Amino acid sequence: MYRVRNLNGVLAELRMLRAERRSPCLPRPFTTASVAITPTMNSGKSVAACCGALALAYACAESNFAAEKLALASGSAMYTADDVSLRDGMEGRELWVTYHGGVYDLTDFAKEHPGGAAFIKSAAGGAIEPWWQYWKKHSQSKVDVNALIAKYKIGEHSDWDGDTTPIELFDDEPSRNIEHQHLVMAEQPLETETWTPRLNEQLLTSADALYVRNHAPVPRVSSADGHKIDFVLHTADDPEILMRSIQLGNLIKEKPQKVVPSVLQCAGNRAADNIKATGPTGFSGSEFETMGVGMAGCGIWGGASLKNVLESVYGGYSIMREKNLWVEFHGLDGYFTSIPLEVANDCFRDALIATHMNGEPLNRDHGFPARILLPGIIGARSVKWLSKVVLRRSEGDSPWNARYYKAKLPGEAETLKDMPSAMKLPVQSIMLTNDASPSEPGGSQYLKRSDSRLLSGVAYSGFSGDSIAKVEVSTDQGLSWNEAKVTDSLKQFQEDDSSKEKGNFHWVKWELTTGYKDAKEVWVRAFSSGGEIQPAEPKPNPGYLFNGYHKVPIVG
Repeated sequence: MYRVRNLNGVLAELRMLRAERRSPCLPRPFTTASVAITPTMNSGKSVAACCGALALAYACAESNFAAEKLALASGSAMYTADDVSLRDGMEGRELWVTYHGGVYDLTDFAKEHPGGAAFIKSAAGGAIEPWWQYWKKHSQSKVDVNALIAKYKIGEHSDWDGDTTPIELFDDEPSRNIEHQHLVMAEQPLETETWTPRLNEQLLTSADALYVRNHAPVPRVSSADGHKIDFVLHTADDPEILMRSIQLGNLIKEKPQKVVPSVLQCAGNRAADNIKATGPTGFSGSEFETMGVGMAGCGIWGGASLKNVLESVYGGYSIMREKNLWVEFHGLDGYFTSIPLEVANDCFRDALIATHMNGEPLNRDHGFPARILLPGIIGARSVKWLSKVVLRRSEGDSPWNARYYKAKLPGEAETLKDMPSAMKLPVQSIMLTNDASPSEPGGSQYLKRSDSRLLSGVAYSGFSGDSIAKVEVSTDQGLSWNEAKVTDSLKQFQEDDSSKEKGNFHWVKWELTTGYKDAKEVWVRAFSSGGEIQPAEPKPNPGYLFNGYHKVPIVG
């Protein structure tokens, strides 16, 4: 048992637990005297759970008369930490939290919580501040979360000590080489896109140049070989049956290692182009509204076949003969999402439990020691810091399926839950030639006028895995088009397997020497061998999967 009596104790326990990377499960119910933490921990459990226990410990800080005096003066009801801890949302009990001296009954709000009821239940019975610090999007949201929960306030917290100092959870981030490579949209958690000239220099995107999209503090795992991945079966009768727990070192030894050249792209890439072409999206007014084309990269990924591993764990069970199964991936950071099992088992795309990028172990920002890699699928499904895999009969309750990363706008009588989850990347071509400097706002990109110049970029077919048939460039806003030279230098890295057809999920380089002295913009479009054509403007969407012509303005 770890006894925590004040905020300094919480901070000390946090640093100690994070240094050792023990990750406690949340025991129920909690008391104000102590917080139970299982002593035999390993890196296979979520760091978010650690923060949950500490969040509740934070609620046990020494009482301060300030809150009590305020409550007496205002006539508000008074509640102790004991009162709150008993309302933990479990087994039909109410769900209460504390926030800055107030007590809030979020029993009804839990059903409406954008992150899902499960996440808000993690903070039930204690302080919500550390959770908001961990999932820091709460403080960056366009929605005023303080105003949102204000109507649920039921009284004052008599044990609050008046301290509003945030717990620092981002003090163990990895060392990064940002300058001249990344355009930073947010620092905590880190969200970047790669500066286009840097992408243009490398056909293979280096690990330190690849865009970063984190949702929470970066987990630290001390040993790759000892890292455990749990494989679980979810049924209606039992939500979590542990089928097998595999150490990553054994997984690497036991399973044949594969190499797959593939694009990795954030679903929201080209957000600024999307807003300009189709109008406001879910990214309007957020840090992502200036995002250019740099939330994409291409690497050679190495690891074990996901299909092979799933078959070895679940293959002997009758459930594998059922249709419409889903597989859910959980990261150590608390992020989780699911995909149809048929995608994971598709030999055409060779999904991986990836441990390497470009021949080197994954770095921390990109999921060390293991992540999922799903060629042709949006990056949001390629979960980093993989700790658990769940086979289930439904899509599940991940907020990143149920609410975020949706493929279309809600239609008539259609709710977010009914809309399909974004999965498939469309055919895409982008220009990487750029005369803007990395110090200019957002993902700025433009060309200076020229009589003759070599323009270049990349193209890829996305989910289809087709080859790129051609790329065309227009300098007169689509009145005429010139075909660019396309070079596929990465196909050589595809593994030769004569028994199975393999898709082309990497990008190809295109180049064209042309003049555009009198042009307003230079446009680019791609054609796949399967007949898919990059459209002039796709239909309006929530902010994802934009693949309209890439249009680069001319200045000077």
